[in-house]
Amino acid sequence: MGQRPPNESSYKELASGGSTKVKIARTYTSEPGILKMQPFVLTQELSFDENERLISEKTFTYSETVFGVDTSMVMQELFYGEGKHQLSFMKKTFINVLNKERHKKEIGYEYTPDGKVARVLFYQPDGTIQEWETEEEALLASLKQARGQSVASGLDNKSISANSISRSDWVYRDRRNSGPARRPVVDQATPMATTIQHESIANGYITREVSSTGKVVSEQRVLLNEKKQVSHVITSHHDLKGKATTVSITNHVYDAAGREIEQTVLDKAGKLNVKYAHTYDDQGLLIESYWTGRKGKVLKRMRYSYEFF
Repeated sequence: MGQRPPNESSYKELASGGSTKVKIARTYTSEPGILKMQPFVLTQELSFDENERLISEKTFTYSETVFGVDTSMVMQELFYGEGKHQLSFMKKTFINVLNKERHKKEIGYEYTPDGKVARVLFYQPDGTIQEWETEEEALLASLKQARGQSVASGLDNKSISANSISRSDWVYRDRRNSGPARRPVVDQATPMATTIQHESIANGYITREVSSTGKVVSEQRVLLNEKKQVSHVITSHHDLKGKATTVSITNHVYDAAGREIEQTVLDKAGKLNVKYAHTYDDQGLLIESYWTGRKGKVLKRMRYSYEFF
């Protein structure tokens, strides 16, 4: 396993063969302050090659302390093999500036041609490299080394498969049907042996996680519109008796060009939890997003800028 970027930065391809090729895409985020929205700060930078492949992703987080502003950066560098989008190696670098002290950690993932992790490399501060067969072994070694220090391992971030994403998957927001939904989240406090079942329906598909006793642990029902874009996603998590304890309904709205312009997430009673709205420029590039909560309060604003080849 490698590392996957946050879902909020995942964009599906809108068009191919266009004359504009994005080289760098940057995201600037503003969040609520005590009295008003805070200034926009750089939170993500994506770099692509001329083959539309993601080659670098940087994410930035900031936090205020009595010593000033602490900054953290996570950088993923992706390297490809003979296949156009076949990831062969990925290096992840963690840089934390805490209380004006700089800490750095690096880990690498080597992939087989079929997309499985072949080796995990842990880069030591003295320049040597330790090799592990699994990410779990590398994580344990990292935690042992960081014991007594304030440096977070960062290895618990979301994962990315070796089947990497092209530039247009990041730059253009479009919810076309791209295959089975991701595995539903299970309550890790009560681990159990489960299997994943897929079922096709007339206008979409269903993914279920089922326990060894045949009870549904979680279910995700995905409905598609006439253009085969995801229009509704109904996710439910079930207790040991099979009763749905939490349910969320996500609705997607698109413009005439197939770009997602609105996404709403509702609870079981149909009440709004969060709403996302997106705007685009004349070239179809995402330029601004708003997140609002139950009472219409802005939770986050994001603006996007681009550099081109």
